[in-house]
Amino acid sequence: MTLPEFAYPLQGRYGNPNYAEQLAARILKEMKEKEKAVKAVRWNVEMTDTMGGEANYSWVRRGTTILSQDATRRQIVRAVKAELGITGVRCKTFDCGDMIEIRPLGECVVAFATVEY
Repeated sequence: MTLPEFAYPLQGRYGNPNYAEQLAARILKEMKEKEKAVKAVRWNVEMTDTMGGEANYSWVRRGTTILSQDATRRQIVRAVKAELGITGVRCKTFDCGDMIEIRPLGECVVAFATVEY
């Protein structure tokens, strides 16, 4: 193991020759744990009927799903479809930045997924 530069002055301190290595290992472990910490974001999901191609809101099915901040668009769409119970249904998706619009083919419904930071 290669020690960081800041650990060299600590060698032999307190009568323990491995003190610097132990300290460096602990610091490196803490740094790796902080890097692995992934932030999660909440996606608010709603599905409603359409009238003339526009959202009508005569009925609404709402839900939430939590995904990592690094989730791809495909992962987000799959999680949203699972939350709404339309897994396996072919859809057209439109990415609008913080919102994703999902339109199942052959059905008069539309789903929206908006991110909540």
